[in-house]
Amino acid sequence: MHRLCILHRLPLDESDWLLTVFSRQSGKQRVVTPQRRSQTELELNAVYEADWNQAGDWPRIYAVRCIEQWQLHQNALLCSLYLNELLIRLLNESEPFPELYQRYESTLAALAAGQHPEPWLRVFEYQLLKELGYGFSWSIDCRGAPIQKGIRYTFEPGKGFEPVVNDIPSSDAYPASCLLPLAGQGKPDARSWWCAKRVLRQAIDHILDRPLLSRELFAWRKERK
Repeated sequence: MHRLCILHRLPLDESDWLLTVFSRQSGKQRVVTPQRRSQTELELNAVYEADWNQAGDWPRIYAVRCIEQWQLHQNALLCSLYLNELLIRLLNESEPFPELYQRYESTLAALAAGQHPEPWLRVFEYQLLKELGYGFSWSIDCRGAPIQKGIRYTFEPGKGFEPVVNDIPSSDAYPASCLLPLAGQGKPDARSWWCAKRVLRQAIDHILDRPLLSRELFAWRKERK
């Protein structure tokens, strides 16, 4: 049996859904559901145990059981859509990432419990980049030297942190005092998580082929407030 979550649903015909799922055992997969009008319709933001066999173009689920389901609303729901889009866009099919899968489940549970999303999203993004081979260190610069207090750093996607040697605007650099807590050297505060958000966005944008739709939803909701 596969432990899985649904990332995306698309009507396939009058009776079936084509699902993109994230499985602990098999990674990202596309599978066909049981009939759409049956009582076993699969939902987003839930954990299932299921199995499937090959049938036509995509495997078809033939056994499914709901393990847990979370109720996400407003900003928490947008955060879950963001996570789903990252996984859909960046993971290869049929490549398992069991630790990333567990982090995904934990993040959804935290969002449903009303915990502040910033730390959970940033840790998930960081782990995703590491799993994909684009990881970097919060405590070591791109030359292998330790990040030093009192120094500002720029971030270069694919390389890491570079000490600032010229007088560049402070908005383009990150102080070590914000970076080191992200490496466990102290407790991250709001400024640290703000720096982490900017750095991780740079790293993620570097490997995306087009902008994320979920970010447009965040921007639209912010404008509506």
